[in-house]
Amino acid sequence: MHRTDVLILGSGVAGCSAALTLAKEGLHVTLVSSGRDIHHSDSFTEYEGVAYAKGDAAEAFAKDLLNTGGEGCCPRSVEQLVTKGAACVDAFLIEELGIGFDHDPSGHLLFAEEYGHSEPRVLRCGDHTGQHIVATMLQKVVECSNIEVFDNYTAVDLITLAQHSTKGSDAFKKPACIGAYVLNNRTLQIHPILAKETILATGGLGQIFLHTTNSYNAKGDGVAMAHRAGARTMNLHHIQFHPTTFYSPNEAYWRIPDAWRRCGGELLSHAGAPFMERYHEKGSAAPYSVVARAAYTEMVDNDVGHLWLDVTRVDGQWLQEKYSEASKLCYDKGIDITQAFLPVVPAAHCCNGGVVVDIQGQTTLQRLRAVGEVACTGVFGEQRLPSVSLLEGIVWGTTCGEDIAKEIKKFAYYFPEVYPWPAVEKGGDATLISQDWASVKHTMWNYAGIIRDQHRLQRAQNLLQDLQCHIDTQFGETQLTPALVGLRNGITTSLLVASAEAFIS
Repeated sequence: MHRTDVLILGSGVAGCSAALTLAKEGLHVTLVSSGRDIHHSDSFTEYEGVAYAKGDAAEAFAKDLLNTGGEGCCPRSVEQLVTKGAACVDAFLIEELGIGFDHDPSGHLLFAEEYGHSEPRVLRCGDHTGQHIVATMLQKVVECSNIEVFDNYTAVDLITLAQHSTKGSDAFKKPACIGAYVLNNRTLQIHPILAKETILATGGLGQIFLHTTNSYNAKGDGVAMAHRAGARTMNLHHIQFHPTTFYSPNEAYWRIPDAWRRCGGELLSHAGAPFMERYHEKGSAAPYSVVARAAYTEMVDNDVGHLWLDVTRVDGQWLQEKYSEASKLCYDKGIDITQAFLPVVPAAHCCNGGVVVDIQGQTTLQRLRAVGEVACTGVFGEQRLPSVSLLEGIVWGTTCGEDIAKEIKKFAYYFPEVYPWPAVEKGGDATLISQDWASVKHTMWNYAGIIRDQHRLQRAQNLLQDLQCHIDTQFGETQLTPALVGLRNGITTSLLVASAEAFIS
């Protein structure tokens, strides 16, 4: 049985920030990553930059966050982000990691403008900021002697005193997480890892929808595991849909920069005709959520698989200089953005809710923390200010790590004997898993996605509850695989999202 000081589930920017912070304090860290390539996270593909505001500029930054998020924001969390954000960028990203943000000809940091920000305050590494940051962090993680990386493992469930201790009286203790069961994706063996503290950094949940920008691993695993363990979740209905993602069947979707639309790009119907003027006076330059809703409606009303984005009238040199990575992706698909239209669909991008945490990342379950996309910190409300996601993950990751390092020295942690995961040798049916996933994705997309109303949500809940019964039966009767674990988590998270709020206008 493996034991560690801190178990981290997830290798994105939030998980790596926590791991590196803890390692500097001399703690033993076990980091579990589900992908064969630990670079494969949504943090890695994030092309937006990192918001940076210090001194007097921090007040304006806080105001922008609150204006964008509305009443769903927690002022205390916003204050932490703007107070610690600049220090994390200076001390951690620039000084410690040596991240090479863009500079002007004079050698000063170059601040880019972003929609929703009242002033230029975004630091970028071209249009592949996340790639630079995560690659650098992971290199540091691999080099660190007291960080043990379990790559190509899948977290199955959190281990709690009440549910998994062999000592019956532990059920009367205060609820606590003491680690996780993890599946070796190569051997399909399940091992318990016990930890003084466990950090969920598992990322998002976009894969429960038919169209998403999220990586294959973003199935809502952390939300589902936390829910089963008894931790509180909230605001799971606050999901943002990017209005223009590149449509390519059977491949991962990637976001076409929203600036392409705001700077003259025009959204067209499948037949090639403008239509946004029917939905908003600003046409294709309408707000993010309005465009996503209109695009979805247009696709459903005309029974088409995608729409088009015309950027041929936007300055081609500007597109290729400022968004070289995005432009290259288009060209790699055989599309000259100066001559041809781009096939696009709206897609689930991020969830502004998740596992509820405080400013140290502490959940409502003892010894369990959550950071990054899986967590509901209160920084984001109904809408997310651009170029803040990476910063939030770094701030909460480092703050969580610092707090654990301080608190872990004060207590004697209790580790009971835990039950082994039941061994099942019967093989599963890959066809059932594939079909069940298709049912989940279509149900969520059509009934609990961009357009939600009481009738649709009730329909979704009825369908998902019935499907969950079949999935739970399959889960208990067949040998576990990463696909089956993901399906179980996906159906659990889908039901939480569909039932998060009875009606949204």
